Amino acid sequence: MAEVGLLTSAFFTARAAAALLAGRALEAGARTALLASLCFAVNAAVAQLYMLSSTWLAASLLKLVQGILNGLAWVSIQYALGLSVEARLRGRAYSVYFAMGSLGSMMGNVIYSILGEGGMWKALTASSLLFVATAVTAAMVPEPPAARKVKAKRSSPPPATGVGGLNIQVLTAIASIRAASALIGGDLIYVYLREACGASRQAVALVVGLCDVAGIAASFAISWVADRGRDLAAMALASVSALSGGVLFAVRSPLTLLAGYALFAIGARSLTPLTRRVATTYAEMKGMAVGAVNAVGNFSTALSSPLIGGLLDVLDYQTVNVAGVEILIAMAVIDLVIAAGACIPLTLLAKLGPSRPASREYASRRSGALST
Repeated sequence: MAEVGLLTSAFFTARAAAALLAGRALEAGARTALLASLCFAVNAAVAQLYMLSSTWLAASLLKLVQGILNGLAWVSIQYALGLSVEARLRGRAYSVYFAMGSLGSMMGNVIYSILGEGGMWKALTASSLLFVATAVTAAMVPEPPAARKVKAKRSSPPPATGVGGLNIQVLTAIASIRAASALIGGDLIYVYLREACGASRQAVALVVGLCDVAGIAASFAISWVADRGRDLAAMALASVSALSGGVLFAVRSPLTLLAGYALFAIGARSLTPLTRRVATTYAEMKGMAVGAVNAVGNFSTALSSPLIGGLLDVLDYQTVNVAGVEILIAMAVIDLVIAAGACIPLTLLAKLGPSRPASREYASRRSGALST
């Protein structure tokens, strides 16, 4: 298990570092389609090398390379999506993007379960073919027309308060929510719910799947609120949902644990597209901002997964009685992390709210349509 955890940490650490490099490259004028398609094509070849790796070190190095390639590729795609879609549709576009990612991940698991019995080479061959198909698709992504305009207008360096002009408060929020997601939104949730609720694997898998579907649907609705120019209200809805879910998740009762997971899934899945919308709407250096959002989330996942696992090993399912309610100590500690993520960005968005670029764009387009 320790080796698997280290492999995961290596992957996300490499992906985080590559995300920052991708942001810098995009700001320097790199073509999004070329960068993404090359990375996916190389990934297809790297997948085949797993059949030649016979040691844990070799597998770790391959995982590290894949993390770098994924970090470069997906930041490029997210950057292109954000700048190609109007601000009044951007939040919902990112919601659909991440929903398709969840669907693709589920389909990948299904393919693996079907081909897994035929040996590793079948699964790896299918993986390489899918990477090739993705590379071909990425090559057809048009260069965002707004990218050149943004580069031309920039004449001063970004503020020192963040990366690419994206305030450090947003980055802190991403880090804290992703850290909490290492338990509530990661693979540990299956073990945690089974042991805390005494439920079967099938029941837990069903509940987690239904909650994720609810989270995706709610993400689209909350993104619609942001697209109407109400970023503060959207972020508040998502943050309060995540925080409320964390609080309920700390109460050792099957009903509260399940309700808490559902609320957290809604909040966490809604914050993911919202942070990309903020990065591509308000930041001055949008490529660096998208890279920073991805980097912080990946670094947080890489660091928090082993820490939360260690916390559960030490505290197990110990509880403390508060006013007759049994509170899980480990989850109460994680709640403090969620609270930081839920509250910190609101001060920033309260300042950004009056500018409402999405609303101004929507109003100008509407007035132009009325005049014609």
